[in-house]
Amino acid sequence: MERVLGALAPRDVFYYFEELSGIPRGSGNEKAVSDYIAGLAKSRGLAVEQDTYNNLIIRKPASPGCEDAPVVMLQNHMDMVCEKVPESDLDFEQDGLRLAIDEQKGTIYAKGTSLGADNGVGLAVALAIMMDDDLVHPPLEIVCTVSEEAGLAGAVQMDMSSLRAKYMINSDSYRFDMVQAGCAGCAYLINELPIQWTDPDELDQGAELTIGGLLGGHSGLDVCRQRTNANKLMGRFLDTLRQAKIPFSLADYRCFNKDNAIPRDAACVFALRAADKGRTAQTVTDLFEAVKAELAVTDPGVTCSLRWVERPSRCLTGWDTDTAVRYLMLVPDGLFQKYHAYDDPDLGESSANLGRIILEEDRLVFRSMVRANYLSRKEEVIRKLELLGDLLGMLHHRASDAPPWPFDPESPLLHLLLRCYREMTGREMEVSVAHGTCECGLFKDRVGCETVSIGADIRYLHSPLEEVDIASGGKLYELNIRMLAALAGREGI
Repeated sequence: MERVLGALAPRDVFYYFEELSGIPRGSGNEKAVSDYIAGLAKSRGLAVEQDTYNNLIIRKPASPGCEDAPVVMLQNHMDMVCEKVPESDLDFEQDGLRLAIDEQKGTIYAKGTSLGADNGVGLAVALAIMMDDDLVHPPLEIVCTVSEEAGLAGAVQMDMSSLRAKYMINSDSYRFDMVQAGCAGCAYLINELPIQWTDPDELDQGAELTIGGLLGGHSGLDVCRQRTNANKLMGRFLDTLRQAKIPFSLADYRCFNKDNAIPRDAACVFALRAADKGRTAQTVTDLFEAVKAELAVTDPGVTCSLRWVERPSRCLTGWDTDTAVRYLMLVPDGLFQKYHAYDDPDLGESSANLGRIILEEDRLVFRSMVRANYLSRKEEVIRKLELLGDLLGMLHHRASDAPPWPFDPESPLLHLLLRCYREMTGREMEVSVAHGTCECGLFKDRVGCETVSIGADIRYLHSPLEEVDIASGGKLYELNIRMLAALAGREGI
């Protein structure tokens, strides 16, 4: 196989990144990549624990002379967010990514899909360290989790009782010149509307309404950019039809999205009266003209199409349709508060993202991911979602609760990292608290280890525009190596 990244340095880092990119590893589909990494570790004679969820704990002994140093964990997740442009024929369940290099920008991207640099580059760095017997390092616990992008499910389910690390280096951040030293907690609030199907004879025409072209992005990192949620925008279009006194009933709803990505597109099919086709088209056109003006800065590529289709054989009742539209209009979504403790205009403190809507045989499911840097604020937002569900006759439950990771400005590990970065680059590293939720809070809470999160320069995360700066991948590897040498006792913490 001809390697796209074969000429890049550090060779081992980009070798393993290309290997990982050839293995389908969307959230919930990590068995193959977990087996691959376990096989690598076993080929080096390392102790491997692979649980029933496919999480991995790999133990690598210390370099000679460093056996008494505290245990250090290198922690990354194996899954990626799978997003693609509509015309892409790539099957995320079966196909590897189609990597390419932009020579002018000095970046790696995947043709027509998200790249999985989050967290593939950090994972590749850990694998390069794991497979190199010439490096100086303390005893290592190399921890690879599944389904981080699906509510941290792997780390939530993982038995961490055997972990002994005093320090943890997570490489799941997205800027090399910045360390994340705290993050938001998260939880999913799922509201479910019990539904009934009917065949309204008076609605003799079908229509499909599609919204697309939105920028989307990471529901934590990009929330302060106030990009439009396609599900919320769809609710606005449907409610506008209601205001125009145009009777209709929903027959289908499609949102091919991940929970933690801001939805870029959505589509629905509904039945209406053929006599209302003209008014429906005009109502949609008028609102879209207003929407284009509103989103000219935040989402300039927004599209909307309405096409006539065959009359659906069944629809939701009028009551259920009305309830669904009301929920879409009223559900809290987007940024609620900025994190005023930090002078960063792009840092949120509390938010929600209506990432997925799933139409099942007996229910319509609305999944919101709630993030907050304060536990009390997270509970407030969740309560609002629960109350709205109660008012509309829905059933609700929550899932994948993860604690916030509190910021400790006096952390010795943080100050060691800042020193290593300064010695390596001659510059000061920015310290930040993230609104994105990562696994660090769970490991900090359960294992008690001091934690820092670093990463390569990754742009447009969780979207088909995702790219990683090549040089920053090498720098991330070097910074890990420097920190491990210091933690091994050669320099001291």
